[in-house]
Amino acid sequence: MKLSRRPLSLCLCLILLTSLTTLPGGDASLWADSHEKPTAKDWMRYPAISPDGKQIAFSFRGDLWLVDAAGGRARHLTTHDLYERSPVWSPDGKQIAFASDRHGNFDVFLMSASGGKAQRLTYHSAADTPTAFTPDGKEILFTSYRLDAPQAVIGTRRMGELYKIGVEGGRPRQVLTTTAEYANYNPDSTKLLFHDYKGTEDPWRKHHTSSITRDVWTVDAETGKYTRLTSYEGEDRNPVWNADGSRFYYLSEEKSGSFNVWTMDPANPDGRTQVTEHETHPVRFLTVADDGTLCYGYNGEIWTKRPGQEPKQVEIEALADERSNDYTYNTRSGGASYMAVSPNEEEIAFILRGEVYVTSVEFDTTRRITSTPEQERTVTWGKDNRTLYYDGERNGSWNLYQAVIALEDDDSFANAAIVTETPLLETADETFQPVASPDGKKLAYLKNRYEIMVLDLETKKSQSLIPARKNHSYADGDISYAWSPDSRWLTATYHGHRIWTPEVAAVKLATGDIVNVTESGYAEGGPMFSSNGKVLLYVSSRYGLRAHGGFGGAQGDIFGLYLNQDAYDEAVLSKAELALKKKREKKRKEKEKDKDKKKDSEAAPVAETDESTVPQKATPDDAGAPPAEGDHHEDDEDEDDEDEDDEKDDEDEDDEKDDDEKDDDEDDEDDEDDEKDDDEKDDDEDDEDDEDDDEKKSKDDKDEKDEDKDKVEPIKFELEDRENRLRRLTLMSASVGGYDLSPDGEHLLYAAKIDDKWSLWVVKLRDRSTTKAMSLGGWTGHIEFTKDGKSAFMLQGGSIKKLSVGGALGGGSASAKPVTFRAEQEIDEDRERAYIFEHIWRQTLRKFYDPEMHGVDWAAMKANYEQFLPTITNNYDFRELLSEMLGELNASHTGARYFGRHGTGDATASLGMLYDVEHDGVGLKIAEIIKRGPADRADSEIRAGHIITHIDGDQLAVDVNPWRLLNRKSGKPVRLTLHDPVKDREYHEIIRPTSQSGEANLLYERWIETRRELCEKVSGGKIGYVHVRGMDDASFRRVYSEVLGRNNDKQALIVDTRYNGGGWLHERLTTFLDGELYCYFLPRGHQRGDLGGEPIDKWTKPVAVVQNEGNYSDAHFFPWAFKTKKIGKLVGAPVPGTSTAVWWEGQIDPSLVFGIPQVGITTLDGRYLENFQLEPDVLVLNDAESMAAGEDKQLVKAVEVLLEETQAEKK
Repeated sequence: MKLSRRPLSLCLCLILLTSLTTLPGGDASLWADSHEKPTAKDWMRYPAISPDGKQIAFSFRGDLWLVDAAGGRARHLTTHDLYERSPVWSPDGKQIAFASDRHGNFDVFLMSASGGKAQRLTYHSAADTPTAFTPDGKEILFTSYRLDAPQAVIGTRRMGELYKIGVEGGRPRQVLTTTAEYANYNPDSTKLLFHDYKGTEDPWRKHHTSSITRDVWTVDAETGKYTRLTSYEGEDRNPVWNADGSRFYYLSEEKSGSFNVWTMDPANPDGRTQVTEHETHPVRFLTVADDGTLCYGYNGEIWTKRPGQEPKQVEIEALADERSNDYTYNTRSGGASYMAVSPNEEEIAFILRGEVYVTSVEFDTTRRITSTPEQERTVTWGKDNRTLYYDGERNGSWNLYQAVIALEDDDSFANAAIVTETPLLETADETFQPVASPDGKKLAYLKNRYEIMVLDLETKKSQSLIPARKNHSYADGDISYAWSPDSRWLTATYHGHRIWTPEVAAVKLATGDIVNVTESGYAEGGPMFSSNGKVLLYVSSRYGLRAHGGFGGAQGDIFGLYLNQDAYDEAVLSKAELALKKKREKKRKEKEKDKDKKKDSEAAPVAETDESTVPQKATPDDAGAPPAEGDHHEDDEDEDDEDEDDEKDDEDEDDEKDDDEKDDDEDDEDDEDDEKDDDEKDDDEDDEDDEDDDEKKSKDDKDEKDEDKDKVEPIKFELEDRENRLRRLTLMSASVGGYDLSPDGEHLLYAAKIDDKWSLWVVKLRDRSTTKAMSLGGWTGHIEFTKDGKSAFMLQGGSIKKLSVGGALGGGSASAKPVTFRAEQEIDEDRERAYIFEHIWRQTLRKFYDPEMHGVDWAAMKANYEQFLPTITNNYDFRELLSEMLGELNASHTGARYFGRHGTGDATASLGMLYDVEHDGVGLKIAEIIKRGPADRADSEIRAGHIITHIDGDQLAVDVNPWRLLNRKSGKPVRLTLHDPVKDREYHEIIRPTSQSGEANLLYERWIETRRELCEKVSGGKIGYVHVRGMDDASFRRVYSEVLGRNNDKQALIVDTRYNGGGWLHERLTTFLDGELYCYFLPRGHQRGDLGGEPIDKWTKPVAVVQNEGNYSDAHFFPWAFKTKKIGKLVGAPVPGTSTAVWWEGQIDPSLVFGIPQVGITTLDGRYLENFQLEPDVLVLNDAESMAAGEDKQLVKAVEVLLEETQAEKK
């Protein structure tokens, strides 16, 4: 399950113990210098022994290698830049088939065992993996995720099929429409041996026992009968026949709890025996030679076991030059993940791939501040424009660092000759996400992810502001906080009550008092103070469209809490009222200034001069100002009415005119006196004194101006009655990105997604008029006004832009100019992978939901898997290494994922048809036109039974692979030539194929319709049917519509959850299905029940849930809640216990993510639902054989159960 959260506005070492205490999951070291680097070991995978038992092919460093079975020096088989794995030998030992991603996805290739060029056999963008040759050596079996046979189509692409293809290529043929992995034939090809696949789980997970674990099966090649051979509740997998087909070997966790080799006579499953006894780590990739020699992988090593002998590690020397340089160099102009504008607005600091950079706003001059394999994630500026603060994950912890411009002559980071870095806070605690106060004296940061702290930069002492118990960080960076302009307050998200709903706090540093400023019960976040110190802004889900899946609202609004009554009163004035207020304020200030000048004049000593020759300074009275006594009634002026004010305005104009005339006269007199004085003054010393006095006065004036500029008035935060000073600033609820309030407080600039499009919007807060300023390419997480309010900075899609918003604030459009940068990168992939490994290990240690780490010695696991890092050169191997380590935890929702694609990978288009898998003639024989697909048009002649003979003029002969002809054809016109066998005629049609994902959606809809039709047929129209595709908002809305719409009059309802991958919907869905009728609406002229009653928006009749082994995450939580609340019966297969909430964290290498199940769910008596299998009330298994025939025993049984229940209620 993935908990929804608000968008953000935003060295190998062991983790050790602090003060020799023990962290969960075994000892771990805190400091890198206490860690002794292990000896490097080779990470060798996918071994396969040759039929004669003399050679072993295996995958290492992304290539295939060949070595003698006795060991020794290995030689390369493949040397392609891309990845090769899964080698399988031909029966004669002359050829090797393997999988490679040379074209952006794994395809089956074939090459000579002696080496040479490889031949590509499959051409589909689904992942193809070879499992064995047929015994005659003419064809290769492989698994893929393509199309089921028409009668057996299910609504998910997670379940694959088994195919075969000739060694010469040609058209692939479907062998089994059900999933069959590691499939291989016995010597006479009468029985196919394989292990099944029942649903989603990481393939490298270990030690679990549940309904989803694999079992070994055979299929009779002639009759199609399936026979299950293993029944252990844990994993049984990777079966291989011995040479004569009398027995097979397989891997199982039975007894030992760790994968070992077992053997079985298929005629006597109870007589199975364990062959190897490896401990701790799993045996993988089992193969067997004709002489009975077993070959397998164990903990990165390759082992063999000859009949009657003990297992033995194969000592292998694999020498290879590096395929690439030690590091890659590139210059990036995009990809920034975080930005901070300098106080003088001349530079911007940003984070790119875990490094800190600074670029000039005006030029593309860019300086790299950090250069580490570890990541830095957040950066903030010091007040002096010469200091940066940032976090970095180094030396076994997240720490805070400081970088300064070293030379006084350098005035910018972008052009600095030397930048000096020093640790600011380096402890065993995780400290990150620094935010500097505006006065440059303090630094807010997070301690151990939950506690908000403030560091005094002078004393280096920290103060706790919000304790850890008041916060929870689901994903790093989701707790946000910001300073007030006067640096005396901090606002932050936190949990003010004992519920998992974020609220907004304001903390006064002087007292440490925490004020919950929201207390609405809705989700709120992203708080910030306005730059003028009058408003506290935040985003709230209070009025937004509510999300049925996840926490909080799907949409939000920006709210403004005005900090005091004066600020609020001014904010709600009309334009006319505001203009009048400003006018009066201006007059008041002028009068105060004049009074001050008069006082200064009266207090100054008067020199003895000839009054007839020295000009006198005009006073307000001399200039026609009101009588002196009027100065004592300044406060009364604010109470004058507008008519009196107009009269005053006329008087003021006369006053200004008199002042101008008087000033002119005085200027003339001054000029004459100056000329006279110049003639009389001949003393050079007096001139120098005058110049010194002028310079001093000028300097004093400048210093005074600078002080005034830096001076920030303390904000006035009135806590009483604050709820009545809250304003909803946005007019339209939406998904909100970055936002900011203009310096004058008059305009709100924000990014929002409205009608599925991200745009920049401007709200004139005086009348709340809202205009679209410009379109945006996607989510925008940071928007910040410049101090003059004429421009704004924005981070959008990895690019930094400076917006010209003058026109937008007036109701027009904004324009964006890129802040160009040239970020130089030197990426040492080996060191970066070492860091990611360390980070993932530590992150799991800190955030895994069970503090006991499921009883696993987590430090020992790190020590084991870390030793393989030096020999890993690609992310496929790295992903498997990480998944093997994480798999030791026996937890759902974990493992690593690699989403790398190189260049333009293949993309097979779909014609929107199902094909006859038994057809072995020329062309593709159409079995069905998929509804609403590309070929489902009113004017089309294409029908089931017709044969596609050509695609774009290329004939589909038996030896032609048709999928090769549909590569990259999605959405493009494709000319089909078809043959109608009934009318014996040929015709042509042009269609536009859809994508693989488009086809998957069409097949899902087809499956739902066929399930609904089956339910209708079996129940005689009495039982309704609905499928829950995912535990999310869109699925709930569809369920709601179908249940209370088409199924409203049904006597009972089936809720199908099979193959549901999860989300967060359990509570809303169970509440919706748990209605109990307690009254009727009965207006005049109607019978009771005509218009229903309450609850009007819930299902109130009998209901049953259908489930299977493929339910995952919240699709386990929901049926458990359904059963716990006693709403109805569960029908189907047991569901594995996978109820945890996961954070899939992206890495600094964006192609890698990994999962942490960090939130456990417990029963009221404290038992975790994780690894707690949910048993159905009525057990029904949909076996592969019946599914292949198009049967659905589970759905049929659910109908029977509900019919019985409705009949019982009638009685």
